[in-house]
Amino acid sequence: MRALSIVRYIKIIIVFLLSYQWIYAEQFKFIHYEVENGLSSNTVRSIIQDSRGFMWFGTENGLNRFDGYHVKVFKNIIGDSTSIGNNYIYSLLEDSKKIFWIGTDEGVYIYNPELEQFRYFAIQTDNGTKIKSNITAIAEAPNGNIWFATLSQGVFCFNKQTQQLKQYESISDKSNSLISNTILYLHIDNQGSIWVASQQNKGTINRYNPENDQFITYQIAKMNGESCDLRIYAIEDGDEDNLWIGTWNHGICQLNKKTLKIESFLVPGTPNGISHVHYITEYQPGILLVGSDDGLAYFDTKTKKAEVMTATELKNSSLSNKFIYPIYKDREGGVWVGTYHGGVNYAAPMKGMINGYTHSDYSNSVGGNIISCFCEDPSGNIWIGSDDGGLSYFNTQNKKFTNYQPDPNRNSLSYHNIHALFLDNENLWIGTYSGNLNILNTRTGKFSQYFADSTDKIPSDMSSVYSIYKDKQNNIWVGTMQSILRYDRPNDGFNKVKETGTTTSCILQDSDDNIWFATLGKGLFCFNPKTEKWEQYTLNPDDKNTLSTNQINSLCLDDKQQLWVGTDNGICRFDKTIGNFVRVPLNISQAAVTGVVFNLGYLWISTINGLISYCLETGKQRIFFKSDGLQSDQYGVNAVLLASSGLLYLGTTNGFCELDTRTITLNTYIPPVVITNLQVFNKDVKIEEKGILPQSTTSIKEIELSYKYNVFSIEYVSLSYSVPAKNQYKYKLEGFDKDWNFVGNQRKATYTNLPAGKYKFHVMGSNNDGVWNEEATTVDIIIHPPFWRSHLAYFIYIISVIGLVCYIIYAMKLRTEKRHKARMLQLSVEKEKELHDAKINFFTLIAHEIRTPVSLIIGPLEKIMETSSTLPTTIQSALNIIDRNSQRLLSLVNQLLDFRKAEQGAFVINFSEQNMYELLQNLYDRFKPMIEQKGIAFSFDMPDKGIMAIVDPEAITKVISNLLTNATKYASGKITMTCGIHNRAVIIKVSDDGRGISELEQNNIFLPFYQIAQSHKPGTGLGLSLAKLLVDAHHGMIEVESKAEQGTTFTVTIPLEQPNVAPAKSKKDIVTDYTVPEEEPYTEDATSQLVVSSGRPTLLIVEDNTDMRSFLHDSFKETYNILLAENGQEGLEQLKKQPVDLIISDVMMPVMDGFAFAKEVKENVSYSHIPLVLLTAKTDNISKVTGIKSGADAYIEKPFSTQVLRAQIENLLESRKKLRKKFSEMPFVPLDSVAVNKADEQFLSKMNEIIEKNISNVDFSIDVLAEQLCISRSGLFAKIKTLANVTPNELIQIVRLKKAAALLSENKYRINEICYMVGFNNPSYFAKCFQKQFGIKPGEFVNGKE
Repeated sequence: MRALSIVRYIKIIIVFLLSYQWIYAEQFKFIHYEVENGLSSNTVRSIIQDSRGFMWFGTENGLNRFDGYHVKVFKNIIGDSTSIGNNYIYSLLEDSKKIFWIGTDEGVYIYNPELEQFRYFAIQTDNGTKIKSNITAIAEAPNGNIWFATLSQGVFCFNKQTQQLKQYESISDKSNSLISNTILYLHIDNQGSIWVASQQNKGTINRYNPENDQFITYQIAKMNGESCDLRIYAIEDGDEDNLWIGTWNHGICQLNKKTLKIESFLVPGTPNGISHVHYITEYQPGILLVGSDDGLAYFDTKTKKAEVMTATELKNSSLSNKFIYPIYKDREGGVWVGTYHGGVNYAAPMKGMINGYTHSDYSNSVGGNIISCFCEDPSGNIWIGSDDGGLSYFNTQNKKFTNYQPDPNRNSLSYHNIHALFLDNENLWIGTYSGNLNILNTRTGKFSQYFADSTDKIPSDMSSVYSIYKDKQNNIWVGTMQSILRYDRPNDGFNKVKETGTTTSCILQDSDDNIWFATLGKGLFCFNPKTEKWEQYTLNPDDKNTLSTNQINSLCLDDKQQLWVGTDNGICRFDKTIGNFVRVPLNISQAAVTGVVFNLGYLWISTINGLISYCLETGKQRIFFKSDGLQSDQYGVNAVLLASSGLLYLGTTNGFCELDTRTITLNTYIPPVVITNLQVFNKDVKIEEKGILPQSTTSIKEIELSYKYNVFSIEYVSLSYSVPAKNQYKYKLEGFDKDWNFVGNQRKATYTNLPAGKYKFHVMGSNNDGVWNEEATTVDIIIHPPFWRSHLAYFIYIISVIGLVCYIIYAMKLRTEKRHKARMLQLSVEKEKELHDAKINFFTLIAHEIRTPVSLIIGPLEKIMETSSTLPTTIQSALNIIDRNSQRLLSLVNQLLDFRKAEQGAFVINFSEQNMYELLQNLYDRFKPMIEQKGIAFSFDMPDKGIMAIVDPEAITKVISNLLTNATKYASGKITMTCGIHNRAVIIKVSDDGRGISELEQNNIFLPFYQIAQSHKPGTGLGLSLAKLLVDAHHGMIEVESKAEQGTTFTVTIPLEQPNVAPAKSKKDIVTDYTVPEEEPYTEDATSQLVVSSGRPTLLIVEDNTDMRSFLHDSFKETYNILLAENGQEGLEQLKKQPVDLIISDVMMPVMDGFAFAKEVKENVSYSHIPLVLLTAKTDNISKVTGIKSGADAYIEKPFSTQVLRAQIENLLESRKKLRKKFSEMPFVPLDSVAVNKADEQFLSKMNEIIEKNISNVDFSIDVLAEQLCISRSGLFAKIKTLANVTPNELIQIVRLKKAAALLSENKYRINEICYMVGFNNPSYFAKCFQKQFGIKPGEFVNGKE
């Protein structure tokens, strides 16, 4: 047991010694950032601050970026080539170009901050070597080259300009090389020299010689010249001539760069000696911070004195671990210390002299933690009272404490809970809670006390004393929990002056000698010693010029003798002009003031949530927290003291603070503000190439969001690390916020349901002392609208609105026009009806007038034909033509009269019951011979031959006859007629296999006078219209069904019974006046070749009407050779077979009409010379113009005079003869003069050109000419014969002779020369031909020209 007690005693002594060392050595108060705070590992090997202000920590398990609040960890991700390749981070560097280099356990990586991605530094040396070992150091030379120190590959240098990598290695037999390839440190000093420390240096160091691009080895010696065996792990700049080097077992050494001699300091085994130095950095001029395995040394290079800070469990603000590796001082002045086991330690920039003292069971310390009051003695030492530790005496010189605790076994303090202290000469008055008033004789150290209610001079409430004060008249006032007492010095007793019923917390006399008493709940009492009057000041809720609360904690007078009152609801100032208090607002959330003291123009206000510095002149406030180096944020009631030394003592719930307010400085660092994160619906947005964030929020300038992301947040941070919690922020979304939003230390801006548009987010931040970065960090935010609110949509809306307006206007206009058109249509219909009636009336009148002449033609004609057997055959043929056409004319007249009757309702329908088979069979028998004569099969099918229907047989006969007549016109080879019954109606169908009727024409064929386009069939256009009228009169309907090239079917539907009709008795052998069209007489095949009489011109007659074709044939056969064709296509075939001198063609023909035929003829070089006469019934001007444009030489209207036609033909042929004669006999008439159209002119010009090119060629033949003209020999013969009435050989000779005439007229050549020039071999033959052609000899022609 005794041994255990000894061991325990030794441990206490060791702890005491350590804490004693700490009392004097602590220069920094550290905040710890470890794994629990987000760090990836507590082993930290490198620290750096980048150009943007972020702190970076390289650990053994990843790279960490810190913004003061959060740690972002970058680690290797398997399969992700953009992640860092190795997690063990040894060294970090951001160079002058802001390229971020990372040295790992396996080579170098480069960080891209915009994408937050890494890439491997894969550049090789000239011999193919890569950096692949542990990187112990990275440094940038003044010329921009990057140097790398490795643990196994020596040193590398990367030239950024040439992008070349060079390796420097240790060569055993070469002195000018590295000592070893294991490099522990590389340093570039302030003069640009590169120093390298190897592991096995044996007291040597390498320095780079740029002149020969080699490392020189230097031997280090002690000051006395002795050699030394050093292992160098760290190097730092000293002055111009010296370096500081950290060693393994020799502390730190000052190396003279010129003499290479060293002086050692902090050697292990000496006071404050340290071993295993890992890092050295300059904290401030003349001060080095040295990291070692024994802690952090604070070394003064001038005095050569050091203080070593180490880890201790007695102090939370000490280092977290004694194994110190990297040390870094940031741009704000804060110190970052990396440890091997304790993460990162941060010490904020020193604000001034601030010391903190707390109670410790293991060291000399204050007696308690809850400090309640202070009192200064004449020596400047401080008496301290606490709630939990009794009385303490603090020696301000040696910082030692003497504590006084209650001890029932000896003379001592009566109770440990102290609330008031007052020094009266050598007697210290001590007010306790429930422990009476104690008096300590500071000279003798003896305690005495006034026991409550022990005598009538000591009131009963004297057991608890909370305030003691001595006024200017040397009266001592005592405040208890119930009343105010005044000390009666002569009688050594106390008089109760005022019953308050509550605790008196503070007493103060002002410049007017008024004594103020602060109470906890009853406001303020003011006593005037002169008048002995009392006045109470309390809160009046209806009056702002009163106390803010009745809970008063502290009183203070400033240099102007103004009274300040600290309350539980802020601070108030007494205004003598109004005789009451004015409230002063404080910039703090919980404004419960516990103490107020004035010093050098400032009020120092302690609260339950920090310490406030209030400038009386400007009203500016600064708030200090525990994070600023203070002991606590919660201060005791009236536990404040401004000592004569100017130091301020503040009691807290965790000890007390000693600070020199004169040394408190302002943090002037302007922190950069960065945007650190974007959230959508409270979820972090990742960096994705095609996502919302294509790059990091710290770099991005524009963020595009869909309207769907209607809840987003932007996180930002001010990169001031001193007291991050005190950093202030304000932001504004330009385009949405009108003013700046001051949000305190809130670091997140959230917006919801923003309208689509372009915005600019601005954010500003301050440091802990309110120094703002006035240059806002901005990012453009584009909210894309939904499609229905996009520019395109608005354009569509505008166009739609415009379109709607235009449509309304158009609709109104259309409505007006429609009304107008309806009216006009009505007028037009009425007018058309009038015109129609007038036309029908006219036609009817003409029909009536025609019937008489026709009858007079038919009657005599019949008599003549009875005796025609004696007449010549030609006359009999003419009589037959007259008979057929007169009968046809009579049929057309009757049809027109029937239509008029039916339309006017004058056509009387005589209904009777008829056997439909007999009626239709009769029609079949009448039409069959005529149809079959045309080579068309005609069939009739009616299974039920007993169908009886009430119809008008004459009307039905006219309807079906019209349908059969039309079918006959268009059928190709088959006509069928069927009859059946369906739904109490007779269904009659007439079908043909003709070319069909188009859908457009099907809607018009039942209109009067309408004829199918391009039908070219004779008719009036009244047949189907009459049929429809007659069917309608039977309450039936007529329909047509047809498809192109698939035939046509007409369907007639007649009810079996007619409503309200009494059927008449059936009549047999009904005879109607409808005449079946007679068949055209048989003529010769139009394509047959007629016998050609030589010497007569040949006419080609193209006419589809047989009678007209026969008539023309008979009219011209005596004078001309005749060729016949039914349409234009057959006409072209005839032209191919033999030459033709003139063409007569009809216009309206099937297959190919006259216009198309004329165009084909005139465009074909083989036929274009043939004169062409068009015969037509089309008399309108448009048709005439069309005919002339198609190339017709003459346009003759039907009916025509045979004599006029004959004269026109003879005239055309005669004009051709004259042109040919003129060309042939006149020397200077060109060949193309015989052309009658453009095509012939081009043909002849080309032929003339070919002949002239070969004019001297005796062997030039017709075959060569035809080949060059691209025409057959026969075709050439026919065309030249028709055009010039000569053979091709004769034409060639004529052209040669005309050329000779031209040459003769020039009179440049002799006749013989010209003879050979134009292709003649014999001059006499040339002269003979010339005279025969032109009627004059060549010589005479020349003389005549002269």
